[in-house]
Amino acid sequence: MSSGAVSIAARAEPVEAQQAAGFYKRLLRRPLAIVCIAFLLFVTGLAIFAPILMPEVVHENLGDLLSIRQPPSRRNLLGTDTFGRDVLNRLLVGSRLEMVGVAEVVVVSSVLGIPLGLAAGYLAAASTSSSRGSRTSRSRFPA
Repeated sequence: MSSGAVSIAARAEPVEAQQAAGFYKRLLRRPLAIVCIAFLLFVTGLAIFAPILMPEVVHENLGDLLSIRQPPSRRNLLGTDTFGRDVLNRLLVGSRLEMVGVAEVVVVSSVLGIPLGLAAGYLAAASTSSSRGSRTSRSRFPA
């Protein structure tokens, strides 16, 4: 490797770091962005810590039949469902399951998508003709 290539690579890293730092500075100057980040952190914290703070909700299968479809109150902030279970507690516990599902989708799509995208980029001619053929064959059949 020549010294010119090394110096270009050495100069590229600080530029990328400066661009990232500039992005975060611009992002944190916007009040709405701060509110959105705070809300996402709050929801994530609730999803993680809800089963720890409310362990009885995780194993709650049957509700209170005398409390079916109650409106919001001090005891049940969002009311109760058709089985008499607290809606807020069920939402908090369910959000954790949803976050696990989203994380699984991100990991699987990254594991499959990145290698396939790299292969498509490096083998452009072969992948273009094969993907074009698969699109053609799929469009021949009605939905």
